[in-house]
Amino acid sequence: MENRDIFSRSDFGNSSPVVDHTLIEFDLTRLVITLIRGWWKIFLVMLLVGLGSYVYIKRYVDPSFTAQSTVTLENRTQQATDIASVVSGLSAEQPSLNTEIFVIRSRTLIGRVVDELDLLADPDYNPALQDKDAFSVGKLLRALAGLPLPPPLSEQQQLDAAIDNVLLAVSVKNPSQSYVFEIMARASTPEKAALIANTVSRFYSEDQLRLKEATAQQAVSYLLDRATQLQQDLGIAELEVSNFTATTELVSPEALVAKNLQLKNLRERVAVIDGQLAAIAARNAQFETLTATTATLETIQLIGDARAFEAFSKLQAQQISAAVFDQTIADLVNTDSKVMPELQLQAETLSRSITTIELEIETQSQDLLTLQQLGREARATEELYGYFLTRLKEAEVQQGTQQADARILSAAVVPRLPSKPRTMLLAGAAALAAGLVIASWLLFAEYQDRSIRSGEELEKIGGVRVMGQIPLAPVTRRDKIIGYISKNSSSPFLEAIRNLRTSLVMSNAKTPPKLFMLTSSMPGEGKTTVALALAKNFSSLGKKTLLVEADLRRRTLSEYFDAGDAKSLGQVIRSDEPITSLALFSPELGAHVILGERMADNAADFLSSVEFEKFVARARAEFDHVIFDTPPVLLVPDARVIGKYVDAILYVVKWDATVGAQVRAGVLSFTSIGLQVSGTVLSKIDPKKARRQRYGEYQSYGSYGSGYYDSR
Repeated sequence: MENRDIFSRSDFGNSSPVVDHTLIEFDLTRLVITLIRGWWKIFLVMLLVGLGSYVYIKRYVDPSFTAQSTVTLENRTQQATDIASVVSGLSAEQPSLNTEIFVIRSRTLIGRVVDELDLLADPDYNPALQDKDAFSVGKLLRALAGLPLPPPLSEQQQLDAAIDNVLLAVSVKNPSQSYVFEIMARASTPEKAALIANTVSRFYSEDQLRLKEATAQQAVSYLLDRATQLQQDLGIAELEVSNFTATTELVSPEALVAKNLQLKNLRERVAVIDGQLAAIAARNAQFETLTATTATLETIQLIGDARAFEAFSKLQAQQISAAVFDQTIADLVNTDSKVMPELQLQAETLSRSITTIELEIETQSQDLLTLQQLGREARATEELYGYFLTRLKEAEVQQGTQQADARILSAAVVPRLPSKPRTMLLAGAAALAAGLVIASWLLFAEYQDRSIRSGEELEKIGGVRVMGQIPLAPVTRRDKIIGYISKNSSSPFLEAIRNLRTSLVMSNAKTPPKLFMLTSSMPGEGKTTVALALAKNFSSLGKKTLLVEADLRRRTLSEYFDAGDAKSLGQVIRSDEPITSLALFSPELGAHVILGERMADNAADFLSSVEFEKFVARARAEFDHVIFDTPPVLLVPDARVIGKYVDAILYVVKWDATVGAQVRAGVLSFTSIGLQVSGTVLSKIDPKKARRQRYGEYQSYGSYGSGYYDSR
C-alpha cells in the first residue's frame, strides 16, 4: 500500500544508496492484517449503525404497499373476418412491446386514472392538500435565505403534480420472451394500491379498443373519399382516350415497324448510289491524266476498270495504236459522264422519299406514345379504384368486429404486507456501508502510516543491513534500565543485544571494530538504552569497555549515573592522565563511563577539535571497545563529525514510530560525506503489538521462545 523508495546496492557497507522512485510496493498482506487488526472497530460501527437504522426506519418511515395486475397481449395478425385487416393488431416484436410500456405510463392514460379515482382530493398525490405546517428542508432553506414561500399551486399545476406522483408510483415490466405486462402500483394503503393497478389495466385495454374503433372509422371515411375521387378520375381518363382516338389517324406498332424497314431500305439505296457517283468521279479524274505514253500496268491496276485494262492490253500487244488507246479512254469518260446525272436524279428522289417517311414515322410515333400513355393512366386509375373500393368494403365489414389487443389476465389483489421499506435490507445496507467507511478509514490510516515495522522493511528503505532487532525492555522507568541489565543474565531484550554484539563484531572478521557510535533520526528512539546494554555485554565478556556520552546538548546519559568525583568529557580531554583514572566506573555495567558537560563552545566545533581527536586515539589505545552515544543525526551535525573517528556506525530506528523518509535522510547524511553506516538496529519492538499486527518475525519474543530465556 505504501510507496517505498528502494535503495539499490551491490554491498551493504561500501556503496552509496541510489533511490529508485519508480518502484511501488503493494503490500496486500499488510492491508489484510490491518483489517483483521481493526475487525472489532468495524463490527462495532456496523452494529451501532445497523441498529440505529432499524429503529429509525421502524419509527419514522411510513410503509407503502405494492399491488400488481397482469395484462397480456393477444398475438393476432388478423381480425375475426378472413380478409386483409385495415386496422392491424400489435406486432410481437420487442420494439412494439417496449412502446406499449410507454403507452401504459403515458400522461394521458394516467390523467384519466387521476380523474376516475379523484386522486386530486388525495393528499398523497396532491401537494396542495398536504399539511402546510409540516417541517421540510425546503422551508428551512428558504427561511434561512430570507426567501418568500412559493405561491399556491393552480388547478393545472395540481393536476400535473398528481399525474407526476402517480407516475412515480406506477411501474410496468415486460418479462423476457413473453407478451405479458406486469403493472405495479405503490400506495400508502393496500386498497388504494390495488385500485390504481386495476384502473390502469382497465383503461389500457379500453383505450386500445377505443383507438381501434376511431382508427377504423377514420379509415372508412378516407377510403370512401378516395374511392369517389378515383371513380371520377377514371371517367375522365377513359374520355380522354376516346377523344384522342376519334381525332387521330389510328396506327399500330406493326405499321411503324414496316415503315422503319422501308426507311432503312431507302437509306441503303441512297448509300449505294452515292458510292457509285463517288467511284465514277474518282475514275474520271484518273482517266483525264491517262494517255498512251503515261499508261503503265501499275496505273491501270490502280484505276481498276476492266475496259481500260483491256485497251491497255491491246496497246501492249500493238493491236491498237496509241491514238486509238487515247480515244478509247476519252470514250470511257464520256460514257461515265452520261451515267452520273441519272444516278444523281435517283439519289434525290430517294432522299425526298426518306424525308417524307421520317416525318410520317415521327408523327405516328408521337401519337402512338400519347395513346399508350392515356391508356396506361386509365388502366392505373382503374386498378387504384378497384383496390380502394375493395378496401372500403373490407373496412365496412371490420368496423363492427374490432377487438382489443390486450386483455386483463389477472386483476390486482389487496396486498397483505408492505413492500417498503425493507427494514432489514436497508439496515443491513447501512451497516455494510458504515463497515466499508470504517474499513476504508483504517486502510487510509495504514497507508498514511509510514512507520517502519519490520527488519525487511528497514533494510529496503535504508539500504543498509539490519544488525539487530531489539524488543522493549521490561522496565517502566528510565532509571531502572541499568538495574535490569545488571541483574538479569537472559531475557529477550538481552539476547537481542547479544545478537547485535555478535553481528557487530563479525561485521569485519579480519579487523573487528573497536570504536563504534550509535545515532538515530530523532530523540527517544532507544540508542542510549542500546548503548548501555552493549557496554554491559562487552564488559561481561571481560572486555575493557568505555561508554562516552557524545550528546553534549541533552546529556541524557547523565540521568543514569551519579558522576561523583569522575571527570566530564571536557575535563578528560584536557587532562593527560589515563582515561581509566578519570572516567566514572559503573559496577552495574562493569564499564567506564564518561559523561558529557555543557560547554560554552558549539558542540560540533568541540568534537571537530584536535584535542577530541587525540582523546579518541587515547581511548582506542586504553580500551578494547569504545561506545559513543551521539545525538540524532537529523537535528545536529555532531554524529557526522564523530563518524569519521569510529570503526562502525550503528543507526538506531524505533519500531512503529520512525518513518522511512527520516531513515533515508539520515543514511544519506552520512554517505554524502563519504561515511558508510555499518548497520541499523530496530529498537523498542513491542512483541504483543507485533503479534496483533501479524508480524511473524517477532514471534520468538513471545511464548515460542519462553523456554530459551532465563530471567533469574
